[in-house]
Amino acid sequence: MSTAAGVPFRVLVVPMEAGGGDSFFSVPERTDEIRKSANLPFQKRFPGDKARNPHMKGVTLALRLALGLPYADLRGQPYIEPDEDRVTFTDGSTDFLFECFAMANLLLCSAVAKKSSQAGRGTPVMRENCAHHLVKTIDILQPTLVISQGWGLVKTLRDSLGVTREEPLNLDKCHLYECALNGNRFVWVALYHPTRFWSTINQFYFKETVVPAIKIARKRALKLAPTVQR
Repeated sequence: MSTAAGVPFRVLVVPMEAGGGDSFFSVPERTDEIRKSANLPFQKRFPGDKARNPHMKGVTLALRLALGLPYADLRGQPYIEPDEDRVTFTDGSTDFLFECFAMANLLLCSAVAKKSSQAGRGTPVMRENCAHHLVKTIDILQPTLVISQGWGLVKTLRDSLGVTREEPLNLDKCHLYECALNGNRFVWVALYHPTRFWSTINQFYFKETVVPAIKIARKRALKLAPTVQR
């Protein structure tokens, strides 16, 4: 994906792990799970309805900010319906928001306290070992903007993503880095995990940290990326 001016813009979201305690959680299964989430409303319309889980709500908000889309309507309410989560391209075609990014967990397996738990128990050895696979994934995807979700990832990613410069933001619990990894330059913004801190637009961390951080990261990524040769 690129802008109308021909600047590449590819977004990669990096959470810690899939969670849930399932074994042999394949990439196709994970992809299918994300696509199913895209068909659910952002939040429940009525009691008993299904909606996106807090993590995928955070992913939705992150992608809207990363792609320069509004995250709330004129009344200050979040966009709810799946049909509102569509991206319009310069040729007039559209696609779902969740088809316009990539997600790659740092950990390729889950280490949780018990089945169905979302509390990660990944060890430093696991994170270090799996970081090699994430680097290879980044080599393939060539992202221009990386958004990590979870403070437990920061040290491992900082040691692995070829950080060349940190951009001072003066924002709480957030880092913004310029990276150069095997010839690919990109911007990485490190944030808390959305499940607890930014799954709704009214949470303090979302308003005061996530919104300005991703907007700044988007601008930096577009300046850093080379222009596509036509």
